[in-house]
Amino acid sequence: MADRLKCCVPFCKRTRRSTVSDPEEWLCTRHYAGAETDLRVEYDAAWHAADKEDRRMTDGMEPNLKVYQRACTAWEAVKASAMESAHG
Repeated sequence: MADRLKCCVPFCKRTRRSTVSDPEEWLCTRHYAGAETDLRVEYDAAWHAADKEDRRMTDGMEPNLKVYQRACTAWEAVKASAMESAHG
């Protein structure tokens, strides 16, 4: 049986199928939508920048670690906002 990822909001029972390339944390659609809009927009932009950086690395270029740090910081902010909105 495949492992499943739980939503990282405490007491949320939503899960999804996990694959090898999945991150360790996940927010269900309901809680992701509950996060502040400006934080979600920043996270989406940071995620796309990190994805672009991954493509640059496959071309042999040096990675810019600040791009990944921005994505991690944005994810933590979205996760904190989702948890706060879930608990009222």
